[in-house]
Amino acid sequence: MAQASGPVGDRAFAAPTYPPPAPAYPPPDQWSTISPVGTPHKEIPSEYQQYAPSVSPNYAKVPTEEPSTHGAPPGKLPKTWVPRVLRPPFFILVIVFMLALAIIVEVLLMASNKQRGFHFDGIEQPGAANLLRSFLPVLIITPIAQYWTRSNEEVLRLHPYVLASQGNAPPETTVLLDYSGLGRFRSTFKAIRLRHGVIVLSTVISLVTLLFQPLTAALFIIRPTEFEFWGMANTMSALGLRPDFNDLNAFAAAAGYTQAAALHGLGDPPFVWEGFSMPTVNVSAIYSNLIKNGTVYLNSVATQTDPRCFQATVPPPVRNGNGSFTLTGQYQGCSASVESDPNDREHFGVILVDNCAVNGTVPADPFKPIMFWFFSPSIPAASMVFCSPTVSIWNVVANISIVDNVLRNIHILERWDGISNVTSGAPLNGLALNGMFFGTPADEFVAARNTVIRSCLPGSIFRLADQALGIDNAIRQGLLEWTVNRYKQYLAMSAQSNYFLQTGAEQPARFVTTQLRLWLDPYTAHTFAAAFIITSVVAIGFYISHTRSRKNLYLAGPVGTIASTISLTNRSKFGDHLTAFDTEEDMAKKLEGL
Repeated sequence: MAQASGPVGDRAFAAPTYPPPAPAYPPPDQWSTISPVGTPHKEIPSEYQQYAPSVSPNYAKVPTEEPSTHGAPPGKLPKTWVPRVLRPPFFILVIVFMLALAIIVEVLLMASNKQRGFHFDGIEQPGAANLLRSFLPVLIITPIAQYWTRSNEEVLRLHPYVLASQGNAPPETTVLLDYSGLGRFRSTFKAIRLRHGVIVLSTVISLVTLLFQPLTAALFIIRPTEFEFWGMANTMSALGLRPDFNDLNAFAAAAGYTQAAALHGLGDPPFVWEGFSMPTVNVSAIYSNLIKNGTVYLNSVATQTDPRCFQATVPPPVRNGNGSFTLTGQYQGCSASVESDPNDREHFGVILVDNCAVNGTVPADPFKPIMFWFFSPSIPAASMVFCSPTVSIWNVVANISIVDNVLRNIHILERWDGISNVTSGAPLNGLALNGMFFGTPADEFVAARNTVIRSCLPGSIFRLADQALGIDNAIRQGLLEWTVNRYKQYLAMSAQSNYFLQTGAEQPARFVTTQLRLWLDPYTAHTFAAAFIITSVVAIGFYISHTRSRKNLYLAGPVGTIASTISLTNRSKFGDHLTAFDTEEDMAKKLEGL
C-alpha cells in the first residue's frame, strides 16, 4: 500500500505501511555484539536497536546493569521492610505470653484442686456462669490465634520474594508462585509438593492455634462442690429451766404441733431430732452471701428425753351397771384404771399412775408415770401404754441444715457433767416432767391449757392408729409404736422450749456447703499447657529459620499493590516477554528457562 501524507495543522504525517517490512537482522559477522549468557552486556548498534526485543532469550539473556538493590548507592543497602507481625518484639511478646499462659494454667489447676474450685458472686446465674466458663477465657486466647493467622498470611505473601532473593529459583517458585490465595489446606499440600518446609510449618502452627479457642472453652467447668470452712455461729439459747414453764404455754404449743404433725405428716420442728433438743442456732450474717445451702456442724449441749413407754397388760374391760366400762392397765406392779362410757364421742385419754415409785419414792403428779388408754366399745377391748419419761444431757455434734434451719442429726460425744437446774436442784430435783399433769393450776387459763394438752396428744395417737389399721385392729395389735413416736416428739419439743434460756453467744462451727464452683478440668488443662509449650518451641524454630531465609531480601515497603509489584520488577527485563492477555499457562511457557 502506498504511503499517504497530509497536513495536520502546520505538520505532516506519514501513514504506516501494511504489512510492515520484515526485520533486518545483523549479518552473522556482527553477532559478536550480542552478549552471550554470562558475559558483560555490550551496546547493540543503533541501526539494530529496534530489533533488540525480538532476540530470543534462549540464546541471549541480557542481565541488568544494577544489582538487586534497585539503584542504591554502592555499599549502602536500604533498610528492609518486615511485616509488623514478623518483627522480633511482637514475636517475642507472643511467645512469652503463650509460655506464661501455660504456666498460669498449671498453677491455677493446682490451686483449683487445693481449694476445691473457685467461687464468684453471681456464679449461680446461668449467664454469669457461661461468661466465667467460656467467654472470658476464649476472649483472652483470641489475640493469639489472630496473631498466628496474620503471621501465616504474611509468610505466604513473602515467600515468593524470599525464594527470588536466594537466586537460582525457577519461575514457578517465584514470580508465578502465589500461596496467599490458596487457603491454609491447599497451601499446605502445595508447600509439601514444592518442599517449602517454612510454609508447611507456618500453616500448621496457624491451624493448631485455631484449636486453642475450643480447647480454652473446655478448660473450665462449673459443678456443685462440697465446700468446708470454719466460722462462727450464733447460739440463741443456753441450758437452763425457764422460770415460767408452769404457765404451760410451751407445753400447749408442743401438743398442738404434735397433733398437727400427726394429721398432716409433719416432721420434727427446728432443733428437735429423734427425742433430742438443742439450743436455737443462727448462721452469722457475714456468711449470708457465701452460704446458700449445706450443713453446720456445731459442738453443743443437747437434752435427750426418753419416753420409756411399754405396752401394759389390759384385762378384758369390766362392764359397770351404768353401762360404762372399767379399763385397767398393769405394768411391773404399777397399775391404773379409768372408766369409759360407750356413749362418749372419744374413747382415749391419759391418766396418772399413782401407785408407782420413782427412785424409791412416789413423786408429785408432774413427775409420776402416766398411762395412755384407747378403747373400742364395739369389740369391746382396750389398749394401754405405760410411760415413765427420763431426761439426760449430752455433749454432742449437731448437724444443722442451713437451708431450713432443721436439726438433721446428732452425734453423741459424751454425757454432759455440768450443773444445771434441769437435772439437779429445785424445782425438778433431777426428775423428768411427764408433760401431762402439772399439779394444781394457777388459774383457769392454765387449767384450760392442761385440758388441751391431755386431749391433743392421746387424740393424735388415736387418729393415727385409726387411719393406719382401723381402731379395732390397732387395739388388738397395741398402740405402743404410735404412742412412743408422738409422745417422744412432744417431750422433745417441750424440752427445747422449757430447758433452754434465751441468750446470745458466738461459738466456732464447721460449715459444709454445696456451692457452684469454677474448676479446671485436669485433662484439658494439661493438654492446654502442653500444646502451648510445644507450639511455642516449634514457633521459635520456625521464626529462626524464616528470619535466616530473609537475610538477602530487601523490601522498601509492603508488597501486594500494583505499584509495589512494578517497582520490584521494573528492571528485571522478564516483563518484556509478558502481556496483559497472558494466562497463567502462557506466562509459565514464556518464562520457562529464565
